[in-house]
Amino acid sequence: MRNYFTHLCNDIDAQIEELKRNKPTTSSTPNIIISIEAGLAKLKKYMDDHPFVNSDEEIYFFKVLKPKIVSKWIYYKKMYQIDLEKPLGSIEQKKAHISSELDTITKYFLANTFFIQYLRSGKTDFDQKYFIRKNALEIPIHECYSCEIDYDYGTGYDHRIALVQAYEMLEIELNQQLESLRNPSLLFSTKKNNTGLTTCADNVLNWTGPQTALVEVIYGLFFTGMVNNGTADVKDIAECFENAFNIQINQLYRTFLGIKNRKNNTLKFIDLMKMTLEKKNR
Repeated sequence: MRNYFTHLCNDIDAQIEELKRNKPTTSSTPNIIISIEAGLAKLKKYMDDHPFVNSDEEIYFFKVLKPKIVSKWIYYKKMYQIDLEKPLGSIEQKKAHISSELDTITKYFLANTFFIQYLRSGKTDFDQKYFIRKNALEIPIHECYSCEIDYDYGTGYDHRIALVQAYEMLEIELNQQLESLRNPSLLFSTKKNNTGLTTCADNVLNWTGPQTALVEVIYGLFFTGMVNNGTADVKDIAECFENAFNIQINQLYRTFLGIKNRKNNTLKFIDLMKMTLEKKNR
């Protein structure tokens, strides 16, 4: 079972990396979730075809193995929800949104202090009650992320472990996002990304032109599909520019509508860039 589980986890991780490499995170997340769900279906079939030989094997499966995959599923489901609900307004609004999600995680950890301490201490006193299915029925747990508990395939407590693990990953990711909003220069100091390429220069850059000019550039990149092979969302492109140039873009879409409704010289900044480049190139 452990060998099968290791190969399955490796396959899922490889698929996740491939999906993230080909598309931006928000666009790739639905397919990542589908991939993890397919892996969970394979795990369930394997468990059905290979009954546990003893209680120790059952405990290990529900306490250690299954939560590793379910936690990834919960993490990506939650991250996708947070990304979809992310406000398009000011940086302060975005920080408030992330802080609210972090408060939810903190409350969950506080409400489950005993269980989390039990896991982190390495104790096994309650393993028979928590991770043996017939025993777990005697102390039912009503907490589940998206569905009722299937006691043929879980105890409820295996799901709680997965939720704790997912929230731990989520807490790290959200704190990083919050820190980057508080200190935009942290994201854009000279460093290597996962492809080995330098991401930006050492100096902090500030946008000193009108916001409408920057919005022209953002929508120009969006409509021409020049970012991530055309899969990047306009709000993600805008957020990147906000962080890069230390600026808050207020009412992105409303500004774009204003540009579209100009009677004369619709693309003032792009036309200015073109004229300036042509002059310098002579």
